[in-house]
Amino acid sequence: MDAFVGNGVHLTIRDGGSRFTVHTIQIIEKTGESCPVKQVEVGDRFLRLLGTNENNREAAIVCNWSEQLLQNLLENYTNAKEAGSSEILMVKGDPDNPDNWLLLWKPEHQKKDTSYIS
Repeated sequence: MDAFVGNGVHLTIRDGGSRFTVHTIQIIEKTGESCPVKQVEVGDRFLRLLGTNENNREAAIVCNWSEQLLQNLLENYTNAKEAGSSEILMVKGDPDNPDNWLLLWKPEHQKKDTSYIS
């Protein structure tokens, strides 16, 4: 899976005081112990998210790959796009747990119910 972001929807990652917009998502297989992702066994896969920050500097986040994470990204992408949102924000859910992230987005065009008095 490459270039998850597109068609008018952007994935933005906020970690601490930093924000960057993802332009590429890579699934990489760990081939040796020199790999920086220590939680993954050799032969397993992990994600590498590449993007740029507000100053157009390159940034990368490397994390455990999981089918659930990819499914959540795809489902949130579909829901956000259908709601007219142009951004999915990925933020840490628990600062003490490096594997706990939340995916947030807001509808750009919400239909308001019309109230009637009879």
